[in-house]
Amino acid sequence: MESLFLFEQLLFPDFAYGHPLIGTEEDIKKISEEDVKSFYATYYVPNNAILCLAGRVDVDKARDLVSRYFETIPRGNDIPAAGQQPKLPPRGGVTEALTDSLAPAPAFHLGYRFSPLQTGDYYGLKILDYLLLRGKSCRLYKRLVKKERFAIYLSGGLDERKDRMALKIFAVNNNEMMAERCQKAVLSEITKLKTAYVPEEELSRAKNMFKADYLHRVSTCLEKALFLCDASISGIGPAGLSAEFDKYMKVTPASLIGVINRHFTPERTVILNVQKK
Repeated sequence: MESLFLFEQLLFPDFAYGHPLIGTEEDIKKISEEDVKSFYATYYVPNNAILCLAGRVDVDKARDLVSRYFETIPRGNDIPAAGQQPKLPPRGGVTEALTDSLAPAPAFHLGYRFSPLQTGDYYGLKILDYLLLRGKSCRLYKRLVKKERFAIYLSGGLDERKDRMALKIFAVNNNEMMAERCQKAVLSEITKLKTAYVPEEELSRAKNMFKADYLHRVSTCLEKALFLCDASISGIGPAGLSAEFDKYMKVTPASLIGVINRHFTPERTVILNVQKK
């Protein structure tokens, strides 16, 4: 856990993003009862909420029930403006080491931070996440775990934070030598993607996995309701979901090369080596 917190701070070197979502233990201890009440009164109000009904709904009956149970709840004050998003301070690539007494084996965190994004970059990065890290047929799992056996555990994925994104990779290794080889193998796979087109078959497999996960989000009434709420909060809206999905499916090998060369650069790379004590 200590290594994860440090990695977050290295990856997002500003206060707004470089701390745990719920704060540290010390932060939580300092919260007063008045702080909690004030936060609740500010944000847990009808004018900051979305109500979504999913399933076989009788519209007239649903409207009556919504009116009965929700219209009497008073509107809250206007929600405070989010303010200008902080800019990441300029810095080159970062490589650091941490000795962790609780680490069962050598490991490393490796990440790339993406900001700012060009139009369309998000969709390419999302498909790239599936191509590199999702499922046992993805590139990194096949090489690091199945073929070379450099890693005994591999995880990672795309981290989205408003206008900030990062691709995170975490690997656990048998010893220091394997950790070094594993890290070099990850970087070599990234380098390959900068110069060689992803085969159409491999790209199609990544897209199909994304499609399966996307459709799973509407497989039950609960999942569908949460999905529609997310779409509304993001600004896409339910009516825009079809066009949004098409953008993922239109990612090409050529567009992936552009995304990778723009964002997977040494100055955007953060590495934290975790050593056993």
